Amino acid sequence: YTDSAQPSGFDRTRSVEIGHKNFDLEHVEEAYTSANWIVRIYRVKKLSNRFQAKDALEKSTSSLSEESFEKNHGKGVILNKPHVKKGTKKSIRRT
Repeated sequence: YTDSAQPSGFDRTRSVEIGHKNFDLEHVEEAYTSANWIVRIYRVKKLSNRFQAKDALEKSTSSLSEESFEKNHGKGVILNKPHVKKGTKKSIRRT
């Protein structure tokens, strides 16, 4: 609750008016302030001075076959890796 006899931002716990009120925030904006100004939450502003590359904005145009090829033959993939099924014995061929 706020007391009409006290100025805005008055800390009733400490009986003090809280600090600087007239200032501009360059990189953050105030998202929430509690009634007694004890809790203040800020959020970061979006950067207006940063150049956004066209590559990041456009969707990739790779085909499905390229994606599946990269998935199977990409970095860190062992080709012709033996597949092991748990709980079964390896069958030995006798000729």
